[in-house]
Amino acid sequence: MPATQVRHATMHEFVIMPNHIHGIIAITTVGADSISAPSSIPEIMQSFKRHTTIEYIKMVK
Repeated sequence: MPATQVRHATMHEFVIMPNHIHGIIAITTVGADSISAPSSIPEIMQSFKRHTTIEYIKMVK
């Protein structure tokens, strides 16, 4: 799959499995704005899970 750019991180490739996801993530924080950005894999995953859960709830309502 093509690279997906989100704020301060790029997911280059990913594969969705039945109960988990595999992906290659590049952290791209630069500048003064980087202090508030997720800067570790756990923070990026927490943000990803939060946003996907919100989108899922919107779709099932």
